Amino acid sequence: MGIRRKTTIIYIILILSFLTSFLSYSNSIYLSGINQIEVNYAIDNLMRAENVLENQITNLDKTCKDWAYWDDTYNFIQNRNRDYISSNLIPDTMKNLNLNFMILIDSRGNIVHKMAFDSQNNIEMDIPFEFNDYLSKNVNDLISLVNEKEVRGLLFLDDKPMIISVNPILKSTSEGPSRGILIMGRYLSESEISKISDTLQIPIYINGIGEESEEKISFESENYILAQKVLNDINGKPAVIINVKTPRDIFRAGKKQIYFSQLSIILIGVFFILASLFLMDKLVLSRITKMRKEVTQLTTNESSNRRIELSGSDEISNLANDINDMLQKIEDSEKELEKRERTLQGILSAAPVGINLLQNRIWVWSNKGMEEITGYKIEELLGKSPRFLYESDEEYERVGQILYKRQRDNDIVEVETKFLTKNGTTKDVYIRNSPLDPNDYSKGYITVVLDITLRKKTQKQLDENLAYFAHLVDHIRNPLAIISGFAQVEIEDNALKERIMRQIERIEDTIKQLDKGWIDTEDTKKFLKKYSR
Repeated sequence: MGIRRKTTIIYIILILSFLTSFLSYSNSIYLSGINQIEVNYAIDNLMRAENVLENQITNLDKTCKDWAYWDDTYNFIQNRNRDYISSNLIPDTMKNLNLNFMILIDSRGNIVHKMAFDSQNNIEMDIPFEFNDYLSKNVNDLISLVNEKEVRGLLFLDDKPMIISVNPILKSTSEGPSRGILIMGRYLSESEISKISDTLQIPIYINGIGEESEEKISFESENYILAQKVLNDINGKPAVIINVKTPRDIFRAGKKQIYFSQLSIILIGVFFILASLFLMDKLVLSRITKMRKEVTQLTTNESSNRRIELSGSDEISNLANDINDMLQKIEDSEKELEKRERTLQGILSAAPVGINLLQNRIWVWSNKGMEEITGYKIEELLGKSPRFLYESDEEYERVGQILYKRQRDNDIVEVETKFLTKNGTTKDVYIRNSPLDPNDYSKGYITVVLDITLRKKTQKQLDENLAYFAHLVDHIRNPLAIISGFAQVEIEDNALKERIMRQIERIEDTIKQLDKGWIDTEDTKKFLKKYSR
């Protein structure tokens, strides 16, 4: 077997072994890293779902406290005033508060009034048997428990999850003694859970505890990761299990990227084999063959002046070393150059902005980002003036004045304008301009274009929301001042007057909190305006 064939086989075996080992190892490492990222993402989604559910429980508890800590409710438990029922315990109240049931119980455990409401059909209904049964068994414990801690959370009755809040009935000043408890609850129906799913943009399911229910995170398929967690009820016992399905977008994107990366490595490996074999044959093997022939000729001629030695530091060894050194330097330089070119090309292609080189406002070069902003192919832009992207000659000239006439004062200038895209739509853009050579403007300018359409729309919506918010607060405060003046002048009953004024003060405190929130929003708005670029 000749040296050329031996060299070829050795190179192929070494490169294939390297590629096989590298691809196997890198695939395992990459997928492991991607899976860990997916698990963390699934855990985050599960926590987000828990937080939304906890917020619903908190809001229900706030509503329950508002009704439980109210003089009207406090008096009703004692005097059974029918006006309280006709004015407050009506279907519209249940609908507005998004409740399915409300139960008032006195301190001895007797039900004073109860009401259930079917929110899907907007009709009253009977308290479900399962809840009545639960209440009859636990009412005394609930009365005792609310005086020790907050009672709110989940229940799972009749294969239906619900959220519930229990609060002691006290005066409006939150003082006692307690005259009983107020219970409010709402079923977590499929529509309610669907709303949570729509809010978080991920599928969510809430089921009862089964024999195989356990907390886990599992890769159900290449499409979803399932995250499960057991949630306790108001008694601290396992009640429901929340399931969150997280789409495996990261896995699919990562797998695709791994495939293209490995394919690139294989192609590079094949190229390296062919290039190495070619160079070895061209620069080394063919020379050795040629020198062997010369040696043969020298032997045949029986010359006494032999200048080739078979061992040691001979001319062949020195030449081979020189060639190897030269090839190594060339190869290192080529790899470094290719690396720099790939890095620069990758940065320019992946940049989410338009990057252009213009000379005398004529396109010389552009990247893919400009295609995405304007809709025009790079070939349609090169060699042309950007005039057709502007709405008018005046706007084109205005932008030119800013970008090019002011250039002598600042190396970098910027301006906002609008571009007409290929499909006829208009986009808001931010342009940043810098000369390629500050000492010679004739060499052209590097122009960076950023699409700011979404930021503009967001800013406009924020302005409108703030204006409406301030207008709404004023409309609440003006009628409230009139009511306050009327109560002080026209109402002679001091107890009633004091009660009305106390409620007015509570509303005014709420308005002050709204004002504070509005001011905070204004500060946020200023911050966004300052740092939105």
